[in-house]
Amino acid sequence: MTSTELLPTGRMVPLGNGCELHMNIIGEGYPVVFIHGSGPGASGWSNFKQNLKAFTDRGYQCVVPDLIGYGYSSKPDFDYTLDMFAGTLAEALRAVGIERCALVGNSMGGTISMRMALDFPDLVERIVLMAPGGLETLDYYRSTEGIVDMIPVLTAPGGLTPDALRQVFGKMLYDSSLVSDRLIEERFSIARLQNDAIYKRWFIPSLVEEIGNIAQPILALWGMNDRFCPVETSMTLMRRVQNARMILQTRCGHWFQLEHQALFEQSVLDFLSE
Repeated sequence: MTSTELLPTGRMVPLGNGCELHMNIIGEGYPVVFIHGSGPGASGWSNFKQNLKAFTDRGYQCVVPDLIGYGYSSKPDFDYTLDMFAGTLAEALRAVGIERCALVGNSMGGTISMRMALDFPDLVERIVLMAPGGLETLDYYRSTEGIVDMIPVLTAPGGLTPDALRQVFGKMLYDSSLVSDRLIEERFSIARLQNDAIYKRWFIPSLVEEIGNIAQPILALWGMNDRFCPVETSMTLMRRVQNARMILQTRCGHWFQLEHQALFEQSVLDFLSE
């Protein structure tokens, strides 16, 4: 299958830097923006497709972007910085008429959510974070079990393969049996289109000195078995932010929204309704 057969196509939003940002917009009502993480072949749809119906059924509009460099969005050869990700997403949301929204971010998507809450408080009303980065140095994250095991797989001679992706995603989950053939097909179809800049020129700094300025309410969800953004970093978040609560879940890795789908959906819906 081609990538366009595996992942639904939505709207391409032109940006001021010459790129286009792709997003799927589903349903009507208050907009909830689901922001995916990084990694080979990542896209908004692959990250959150199983969760969207729960939100549209409750009257929310699901906005599912592909960040620049991922999914169907432009993949330029430039620096992939946190400010770029946050700024281009905010620009795209406003371009489609979104003035106020909630953000739901996984991994790097959580880091972007925190950056947007700081930089665009008029746009972002509340944020949900699932194991965000940006709470330690880049060297710290590079030393985590998940990243240490992932690098040799992604840089092996012969290039990226579906089997290599399966190894990587197996590390993301407590229960690796949840890595479906469909997920591998979706991610591999996009990974083949990505250029090296998304890995070699990717810069996500620590936000520790800034997160105390986040005024919006925060719900954090963390898996106790996360190998990529270890649960220990959650205490950095909780000690420094003003208005947050957290759910810690056993038998859960880096993808809370997949491994504990019902708990994720109900917890976020309750938070949004407050």
